Amino acid sequence: LTLPTVGRIVQLMEMVEQSNQENFSNLVENFKMEMSKLSKLNSEAKDNVKFLSTLERQFKNINQGSLTTIEETLPSLMNGLKLVWIISRHINEDRMGRILKAIGNEIADKVAKTVDIRKIFKGKAEAIESSIALLDSAIKCMERWRTSYSQTRDEINYDTNMDNRWDYANKDLFGRTDYMIEVCKDLKKACTVLTQFFRILGNELKEVIGDSARIDILSEQVKSLVQPLEAVPFDPFSDQSKDVWAQNMSNFTAKVADMEDQTIAEIRRAFKDELKSAEGGFNLLQNISNIKTTEKIEQEMANQGQIILTQYEKDLKKLQDLFQKHKDNPPISKNKPPIAGA
Repeated sequence: LTLPTVGRIVQLMEMVEQSNQENFSNLVENFKMEMSKLSKLNSEAKDNVKFLSTLERQFKNINQGSLTTIEETLPSLMNGLKLVWIISRHINEDRMGRILKAIGNEIADKVAKTVDIRKIFKGKAEAIESSIALLDSAIKCMERWRTSYSQTRDEINYDTNMDNRWDYANKDLFGRTDYMIEVCKDLKKACTVLTQFFRILGNELKEVIGDSARIDILSEQVKSLVQPLEAVPFDPFSDQSKDVWAQNMSNFTAKVADMEDQTIAEIRRAFKDELKSAEGGFNLLQNISNIKTTEKIEQEMANQGQIILTQYEKDLKKLQDLFQKHKDNPPISKNKPPIAGA
């Protein structure tokens, strides 16, 4: 529209109008009005690009960076948007609202893409601990989004020199990420439960019990706890599935309680019927003292001290009986003298 050819056409139409050969007055007038509007919008667009381009690095981090990078970028981004809000003539309340909402959706999309519910429960305790770290990073990122916005909003709204305020509805900006935080906390809880069971059902308990098959069976049952969560036929991060997800987590909690009872029953049977020695029991308690398992199982292990002391008393009695039996005629190994030191 700014090409010389267009200008010559307009001039020609004006000349024709002046010669009264054709009535192009409305057409030329409308064209000039629309051209004026476009010029104004073009000026606004250039102005917006000028200001927002100063935040290009931050926007790129939000779009392409890791969750940790996004978390670290948000304070700088919000401070930059505050400056744009103060200086720009054209970034009004509606446009800033769209920018903020886009940031929130971008963060939510990043979390949903990074946290794969079908992968976070895979592997043993070490791998699941990595999943817990990932979930922590996702939670911190989304919480930082809210706190960074709230801090910037308060700075703007409490500034008496500023007429325009940030009064956006929290649901519009944080409805999606707030719900995703709760889901990530549920997933973290599930991962934590898995690692707690895997730790207690490890080699230390197998050594004391002497029958690893039963512990392996319990371990497989622990893995099955999260299978319903892995196989959900819906997006767990969508609040439209909120009620169904809550029911899944309720079922998971009930199964965890049942699994705790089974594990405690196995521990009790091990200490009562199959404990090989008091030393093994003491070693087990010492080994698991630094293992973070469920509170219920930790309490049960603490209650096994008396059983270990009883076993220790039995071990001492066996040694005493053995000494009394052979003290007058102790057994002598082959090729050994009848008197020590002879």
